[in-house]
Amino acid sequence: MIIDSAEYTCAGGHSVNEDSYLCSRERGLFIVADGLGGHSDGEVASSAAIGYFKENCFGGYTDERITELMEGANTEVLNKGDGGKTTVAAAFIENGRFVYANAGDSRVYFFRGNKLTAQTKDHSVCQASVDMGLIRPEDIRGSEDRARLLKVLGSEEKLNIKKHYQPIKLENGDAFLICSDGFWDYVYESEMEADLLKSDSADVWLKYMLKRHILRGQNKGDNYTAVCGIIHIDKDEVFEDIPYVKDMPKTTEKKKKKDRSANTAVLAAAIIAVVAVIAVIAAVVLLKSRGGDGEDQNDLKQSAAVLSETSPPPNENSFTSPTSATSELLASVTEEITTAYESSSSETSETSEMTGTSETSDTSEASETSDTSETSGSSDLSGPPSETTAENDIGREHLSV
Repeated sequence: MIIDSAEYTCAGGHSVNEDSYLCSRERGLFIVADGLGGHSDGEVASSAAIGYFKENCFGGYTDERITELMEGANTEVLNKGDGGKTTVAAAFIENGRFVYANAGDSRVYFFRGNKLTAQTKDHSVCQASVDMGLIRPEDIRGSEDRARLLKVLGSEEKLNIKKHYQPIKLENGDAFLICSDGFWDYVYESEMEADLLKSDSADVWLKYMLKRHILRGQNKGDNYTAVCGIIHIDKDEVFEDIPYVKDMPKTTEKKKKKDRSANTAVLAAAIIAVVAVIAVIAAVVLLKSRGGDGEDQNDLKQSAAVLSETSPPPNENSFTSPTSATSELLASVTEEITTAYESSSSETSETSEMTGTSETSDTSEASETSDTSETSGSSDLSGPPSETTAENDIGREHLSV
């Protein structure tokens, strides 16, 4: 794989350029930092951030590792930034994959087939307004809130960025652009695509975009920096299929598996107990309501005895009003299931599979002993719906501009 890249930075209409960047084809590191704070403070902050990435990026770019790098750069800016703050937009190319992250309003754009297919979202008031449907993405450039950022390096002790972008498996001809807001403010996304289409190299592509920037901004605006690249992959080139959890410490992975097993066991036990309690309640209520039929009463008592083996029998004295008492217990049981479910929400897919088995087993057992037990037991076993948050950042629905 060959990465054809080009870079450019300019102070624009200011006397000091507070932007910094890193462009390393050999290591697959491409980063832009836009310093904030005025005069030289922003310059020191952006340089501190770039220096940290340069000294600490050595592969293994999992979500956990990206979080560590961003938090580490934030700490570095706090310690060495002289009070300044900085945005960061970074791309890491490793083993045929494109991994990216950002803080602030510096951006990463990704192109496939000369079309913009993925980009970062700004941490800004404008982007929040877009997400809430208050303004359109194209209104960000002219908004009076353009300079109001919600996250930057050097502002707080913890960066706490929760958004992780899905790594992209690279194909021949893919391209990327990383730039500060001083650049994308004057070069529109449709123009980035048009200039890429007519370019045979990263250098030519960047020059086309810079020409647009200068003609539109007259070089009087903010500092601006851009790093772009075009990927060339041989058709016979094969990359190792590395899952992005491979380089996690074994101790951490074991602990996660242990916690997952514990949560699953707790949830399964809770479901089994609930099924048994509901079945016993239904059996006792029906036994009291029917009465007089000795054979039927014996059958119901046997069903209740079998189902109560996994749970202590309820106190019959509490059934002074069977209908209201049952409703109260079902409400309590539903709350317990919800609480147990939420405590293991990080493993929803696995726990859902296990609880589904438990429900089937217990409902089946109830059906063998009493049709009434089956009806009562199955009515409250669905539990909260599984929440899935699969994201696909390669798509127009994720474009924020």
